[in-house]
Parts: sequence; C-alpha cells; structure tokens
Amino acid sequence: MQKLHLSLILIFLAGTLFGQKNFSAKEIQEDIDFFQKTLVEVHPNPFKTLSETSFNHQLELVINQLNYPCSQKDFYLMFSPIVAKLGDAHTGVYYYPQNILLFPLELKKVQNRIIISCNFTDNKSIQPGTELVAINDISTIEIIDSLTNYESGEVRSLREDFLLSSDFPYLLYTVYGFKDTFKLTLRVKDEVFTSTTKINGLLSDSLDVKKESLAKQPFSMFINENMNLALLTINTFEYGYLDEFKMFLKNSIHKIKGKSISNLIIDIRENDGGSSSLGDELLRYISDKEFCQESKEILKVSQSYLNQNDSKLKDRIGSIKTTITGLNHLIKPYPCNKRFSGQVYILIGPHTFSAGSEFAVAVKDYGLGIFIGEETGGRATSFGEMQGFFLPNTRLRFGISCKKFFRPNQTDDGKGVMPDFYVPRNFEDLCHNIDTVLNFTKNLILDNGQ
Repeated sequence: MQKLHLSLILIFLAGTLFGQKNFSAKEIQEDIDFFQKTLVEVHPNPFKTLSETSFNHQLELVINQLNYPCSQKDFYLMFSPIVAKLGDAHTGVYYYPQNILLFPLELKKVQNRIIISCNFTDNKSIQPGTELVAINDISTIEIIDSLTNYESGEVRSLREDFLLSSDFPYLLYTVYGFKDTFKLTLRVKDEVFTSTTKINGLLSDSLDVKKESLAKQPFSMFINENMNLALLTINTFEYGYLDEFKMFLKNSIHKIKGKSISNLIIDIRENDGGSSSLGDELLRYISDKEFCQESKEILKVSQSYLNQNDSKLKDRIGSIKTTITGLNHLIKPYPCNKRFSGQVYILIGPHTFSAGSEFAVAVKDYGLGIFIGEETGGRATSFGEMQGFFLPNTRLRFGISCKKFFRPNQTDDGKGVMPDFYVPRNFEDLCHNIDTVLNFTKNLILDNGQ
C-alpha cells in the first residue's frame, strides 16, 4: 500500500504551474467530465461513501457557482472538497502554490485545542508546547475545521492529521490568503495574549529542509532492564529503508533476547506507511504462526493501469479482478530461537496509516499483541495503490485508488484497528512533552507483574 502526501508534494508541484491562467466554463466542464470518467474507470468502488447521484449533483453545482473565467485555484477551492467526500485517502485533488512565504509552525490538535509542536523559524520566542488560539485574529480551531474539508481520508481524524502534518501551510494560503507574516494569539499557562513578535513565513523549499533536519529517526530501540521492557519505535515503512530495517530488527531482537526481556512495546503511532515488506519483516520476529497482511485484493482493470503495469489483462478492461494474495502465500515466521516470544504491546493512533495500519491489522487478526492508544487513521480493509493523473485544462493533479485490500480475516466493517485500551492524547501532557500513551503502557506492564 502506498504512502502519500509528503511524497506527493514534490511530484504534484508541476500541476500548479498553470495557476496564473484563467479558464472558461467549457474548459472547467471538460475537466470535470474527465475526472468523472477516470474515477469510474479506475476506482473499484468509488461511491461507497457518497452516492454517485449526490456526487454528480455537487459537481454540477461547481459549474454553476464558479465565476468565469476562473483560475486554477478558484476551481480547486470548489472541486477538492467534493472529491474529499468520497472518503478515500488515496483519491484526491492536490494544489501546492509556489513562491509564497508559508506558515512556519507545525501544529497538533489535542482535546479540541491547538499547540505549537515545532517552530521552524530562527525566532525562538515562541516555544513548542505553547497553545495557538488564533492566526490573524481567526480562531485556529475554526481554521482547521475549514481546511480539513480539503483533505481526503476515510475519517475526519485522519484528514485532520494529514492537514497538520503536511498540508496546513499550503491550504492556509490557498483558502485564507495568509502568507508572508503572521499575527499569533497565544495562550501560555492559561494566560491569553497577542504576540507582538513578527513571525515571517518560509518558502516551501526552506520549510521542507527545516522539517527534514528535525525529522524523527525512522526507527529506534530502547531497553529498560529494570522494567523488563523494550521499546521499538517504528516511524516509517518506507521501502528505501528495507535493508537497514532488516539489520536493525536483527540486532534489536538479538539484544532484547540476550537480556531476557519479556515485554516488547512497538510504537507505530507516527507510521504513515510505505511498503508492506517492512511490516512483513517485523511480523516474522513476533509471530508464532504463518501469516499474511492481506488476504485478497481486488483490482479495477483500466487502460491507465495497463499502461503502468500488466498488459496481460488488456482483454479485461472495465472488469474487477480478484486475487487471493496472502492466504495462498503465507509468510513463515523466523525460528523460535530468533524471534521474540514474550508479550507484545502495539501503540496506535490517527497517524497510523496505509502500510502502518496494515501491519497493525495483521497483529490484531492473528492475536499477536495488545493495542493501546486510539483508532488507526487507516482502515483495516481499505482502498489503495494510487494512479496519478492531470486534469487536461487546469492541469490540477489528482490521484485515484485502483485496488481494495482486505485484511487477513477478510471482513470490512469500515473501521480502523481499535485499541484494547483506549488512551487519548492529553493536552496538558503534550504541552509538557509527556507521553500519555507510553506511560499508560508502562503502568500496565507493572500492574501485570511482568
């Protein structure tokens, strides 16, 4: 399954180069017709969440409500929220403006309050953990509620998470026009005041570089012998890390077994996907039975899929192809002397997505661990494998899922992986950099006398 958003930004920037051109009603109609045609041709079940009749009606309203000639941005602002209502994180429309000084702070939403989690500017007077009440005199909660409508995703918590982790600076400019400098209303220790410090924006390239420099490690290991526990933090399943990940797991499990650790915590709360190959490798160290992450997949055979993949299916264009994948090719775990055989705890949350949630689903369906945190953002059975396109006139970039992946037990209840112990993020703890979920897990281990 594919990871999206951060990687899409660079790919999709080319589609915004037409931003200064205006388009006629005829050109907009042609773009909408192209999207509708492509959606039906490519997606295995595009109207699972929103009926085709309602979707088409809302697109008609776009045509009637736009003022012509209209810009690429104007069309995006009307079109994107309707596509987002399809409720598929791998099906959406993307717009990333260039040469704009963007909002330079990273935010988190906890208990309906917003805190600054990272400051990418050189002005350090605004510290992480500070509550952000308003931007340019508009409530931050109001802004986030509005911008979330432009994000694709199965549930609102996932869409909010995509927004705050990636797209917020771009959408803040696109929707509200906020750029260059920003007036911040802050609350510190319940005292509200208006910041008199000017916060300058950053160009997207500079913002990306600063984010990369402060990015978390892809994976890490920590052992607490006194508590008889080990912690594996796995923040990504990106395929490019596969060889490094294999060596990391081999060395980590060897050390954990060498110290006779009985409790293994695997933290995938920030894992928004990549390749299931890394999840398979991790499962081989914690499973005592053969396993798969996907029982089957269904593919909508389209010409665009054939252009990029298997031309042997050319006689099946327009049909649904079902493949029994994992159940016919179960993966063997490592021998007992190489794998971990104690109690496993899995930490999950709204940012657990795509291949991250796919791994969590396998652990859940095979009964391999205890889950703590919040429901995963990714669904247990979900659409994926995005095909990318440009609209013919406005050149807006869009993606559409061409496959549906089924969890090992083959059910589809429309939900993510649910925790055994629901532990929501706590605002006060987050402000003070206290990990509520991890602390709960440690206490659970202590209570169990392990």
